[in-house]
Amino acid sequence: MPVEPAPEAGTGQEMKVGTRMTGGLSAVERGLVALGAVSGCATLLMVLLIVPDVFLRKLLSTTVPAAAELSTQLLVLLVFLGLAGAQTRGDHFTMTAAVERMPRAARRACRLVATLASLGFAAIMAWVTAMKAWTAVLREETTIGVVSLPVWPVRIAIALGFALLALQLLLQAWRALRPDGSTA
Repeated sequence: MPVEPAPEAGTGQEMKVGTRMTGGLSAVERGLVALGAVSGCATLLMVLLIVPDVFLRKLLSTTVPAAAELSTQLLVLLVFLGLAGAQTRGDHFTMTAAVERMPRAARRACRLVATLASLGFAAIMAWVTAMKAWTAVLREETTIGVVSLPVWPVRIAIALGFALLALQLLLQAWRALRPDGSTA
């Protein structure tokens, strides 16, 4: 039975390969995609919060308490918890005009360098935001507004989002470094 070659990292084909793979890496990737879908639920919650707030403001000159603060926190959850899932599916934008014209080996090398650079950035951001989250927990940081909401859960979500993105980029770099593209 012939084995299809794995797509190059960053081509948007990673998820298609991940669904055919066996073992822990595809399970991790499925988990990252699922977390991204769960983060999409924040969109529904934002709609359920903002629409009544707008109607109440227009019709009764009142607002839903803490609607602005909650919708801001939901937006942060939506963005950062969806990062790794979007990377797994190949949904982040890429600039490929120059890379597409290169020979296959050069394309692969460029994509690997880009993946490793992104991994470095995501890992640094995970560390920095984890330290900020820890500080927010220790200080019991809250929002400033009519209703004070704790900030630490959202800061933890930001750090978690970057850490999971770093994990996915590490998996992609590992796959790109293997001659057969496998994860074993």
